[in-house]
Amino acid sequence: MSDRLIITDHALLRFLERGCGLDVEGLRETLQDSLNRAHASAQVIGESDYNVLVGDSVFLVRSGVLKTVLEDTSVGKRARALKRDAE
Repeated sequence: MSDRLIITDHALLRFLERGCGLDVEGLRETLQDSLNRAHASAQVIGESDYNVLVGDSVFLVRSGVLKTVLEDTSVGKRARALKRDAE
């Protein structure tokens, strides 16, 4: 047992949504809308695993599902993240 309380991602998300009034579903729709062009392009070439670089962020998509968002610091970091995700 930990000496510190553990807060799950689910609990944090519910707090942001209910306690802070963050429109989580609206944010999800905005993110989907902004990534749909990249997703459509990936589908045209038959890819379901790809990265989308937006500003200083890299969106990692696997099997058509946004898995995570990383801070883009270098091409090497993106390549290592892809390798780790494939393992």
